[in-house]
Amino acid sequence: TKTIEEKSILIEENRQLMHKTLKRYFGDVLSEKILSQKGELEGENRWVSVLFTDISDYSTITENMAPEVALEFLNEYFSEMHNVIKEFNGQILNYIGDSIMVVFGAPNKLKEHENKAIECSLMMRKKLFELNETWNENDTSRYWKNHGINSIKMRIGIHTGSVIAGNVGSLDMIQYSTIGDTVNVAARLEKANKEFGTEILFGEEVYTSLTEKFHSRSKLSGEIVLKGRAKPTKVYSI
Repeated sequence: TKTIEEKSILIEENRQLMHKTLKRYFGDVLSEKILSQKGELEGENRWVSVLFTDISDYSTITENMAPEVALEFLNEYFSEMHNVIKEFNGQILNYIGDSIMVVFGAPNKLKEHENKAIECSLMMRKKLFELNETWNENDTSRYWKNHGINSIKMRIGIHTGSVIAGNVGSLDMIQYSTIGDTVNVAARLEKANKEFGTEILFGEEVYTSLTEKFHSRSKLSGEIVLKGRAKPTKVYSI
């Protein structure tokens, strides 16, 4: 029979394990909010920046990899990108295949989130360059170089606007996410990099909010037609 002290120690160990596990799934900021609100994160309107990133030619790169090699490669990439996103106070909402969905400005408000998103995307690109050097050194790059792909590249789409942020799902299974047109446009901009031959693409709402440091480096890439909009939308790259 366990003593009261032993039971207390066991309860505390279980609490710490649950807290640690929660942070691994949701990150520090969102985990604290989930715990403080007892899991009930009601929907709220937020003005945020949403970022989507995707690996170019991912299917070609991984088609000849053993499953464990593909998983190790992807997790190494995700780990490095996670560190960068955390540095700029982004909240990862989801991993979708090789894609990452990030929000800046939820669940906690964030000043200058448009600039944070752009700065984060530039650092992610820099980190990927460093990863490519590592993969060249350990010969992991043979999996794509043998297909004529010189290096791993990513596409990033960023859009700023209003979203509904909160718990989404069923009574039995939920996740924290953002929904709305802003999310759809950010995803569309990520894919539009293929059309313009760019790597980082963002809308006019982001462009007009940038500080001189980033505004001066940005350029108009063209226009795209978005679903539900009569006029073409200007898009910019950096």
